[in-house]
Amino acid sequence: MAERRLHNVDQTLGDALRARMAENGDTFVDVDRFIGAASGTPNRWANDLTIPQAEHFEKLMDYLEIDLDRLGALIVRSAMRRMAARSQPPA
Repeated sequence: MAERRLHNVDQTLGDALRARMAENGDTFVDVDRFIGAASGTPNRWANDLTIPQAEHFEKLMDYLEIDLDRLGALIVRSAMRRMAARSQPPA
């Protein structure tokens, strides 16, 4: 598989998913169907609210045109963003 080059090294899975959807003109329904995830699941990934289960990794790598190492890095940054948001004091 030819790895897709994503420009932002601080990018999360949500950032990458939203960028790819914009490039393709896809909706969340399109992504749900492509990946085979439950309705609304890619929306939660795109907002870095949850991370995907391993059963979705292969289809996500196909959709994003990336390898497993890159997917893992995106997922880790998504989790780190969520943890940082939780540690912020309420406004």
